[in-house]
Amino acid sequence: MEIKIAGRAFGFIATVMIPSVVFAMIGHITPWTGFSIIIVSAAIGLADLAWFAFPSVTWRQKLAPIILGSIGLLMFGFAILWILSERAKASRAFNPPATVEEPNAATAQLKPTPTPGPPSPRPARAVPVNMASVPELTHARIVVTKFAPIPIQQNGQTLFPVNVYIKNIGAIQGEVPVKTWGWKLETGELSSADIDREMKKAVQAAVAGRPISLGARSEMEVGVESFVAMPGVALDQEAMNKISNGEKRLYIFIALTYRDDKLPINQFWVTEYCASLLHGNVIEISGEHNRTWLHK
Repeated sequence: MEIKIAGRAFGFIATVMIPSVVFAMIGHITPWTGFSIIIVSAAIGLADLAWFAFPSVTWRQKLAPIILGSIGLLMFGFAILWILSERAKASRAFNPPATVEEPNAATAQLKPTPTPGPPSPRPARAVPVNMASVPELTHARIVVTKFAPIPIQQNGQTLFPVNVYIKNIGAIQGEVPVKTWGWKLETGELSSADIDREMKKAVQAAVAGRPISLGARSEMEVGVESFVAMPGVALDQEAMNKISNGEKRLYIFIALTYRDDKLPINQFWVTEYCASLLHGNVIEISGEHNRTWLHK
């Protein structure tokens, strides 16, 4: 009898309590983590309940395991609906219904390098924005302002990691964003379809890895600009020469996800940035993917 009671108690914990706690933490854990916990826990609980239900003689003895097992199956269903809902949100995120558009800057060019030979890359300047035409902001807004390959010496050769500069141009502090990167070194100009496809990859990955706010992330102050090197990108001198003489273009695709104190726990901001580095050290904004929008 004690073994049956203990078994049913364990089944209750595995099929009801653990999934309930996971569902209560939606917004604090990633969907895939919660989904995995629920599936494993409910499966163990159902197996445990089945073990104690079928040997029982009377329906009264079987009733408790059957009820708990039914609840466990419902938890399975809710978990599946949850993960499907998150995947649908990630798919819709590529073409969000409402956006806060970035200024439609065309190009930004640096002064030519006075020294002979391939010019040394420098960060491009952003095109000035008429702030009178921009609606008043009441939240954080973290954007990419520019990017630039910066020369360094490593093992006797010159490499060019790409620094990306981000800035909070909003009204309040925002959490340091989670960054999703993509890049391509291309001969010639990418088509709009190619740009859309690459940005879709970045946005979907960013939304799937939504920022989790547990009070542990640093914050970006308003007006402060910082930079970070794109991981896995270090161009050599030959690649930089091809960019300088017009043979190649360097495209980058970035999605930032972040939160501020005014958002509910299940919402966050998404900033998209797509641009290319051309010959003459020109940065050209690419496609329709330079915007900030709210993911709900």
